[in-house]
Amino acid sequence: MDSNVGSFIDRCAKCIIFFTFDPMDLKKIFGTVLTLLGIGGLIYTAVLFANDSGTTKMLMVYGILGAIFFFSGVGLVRKA
Repeated sequence: MDSNVGSFIDRCAKCIIFFTFDPMDLKKIFGTVLTLLGIGGLIYTAVLFANDSGTTKMLMVYGILGAIFFFSGVGLVRKA
């Protein structure tokens, strides 16, 4: 049983050593995360606006940051 565990660990180590990130996959992942954060920021801005609970400055900051994140993420996903 020890030899099976050792060979499994060796195979896993070889997979980890030869596994590299493709820059395009990294762009897609980062773009997806940015897009989701942007959508969250825009939804949060809409909720604050609808409830009349946010100041104008706060709504502008959240809305602009949400839009920047959203369009940056979409651009990264589109280019990858």
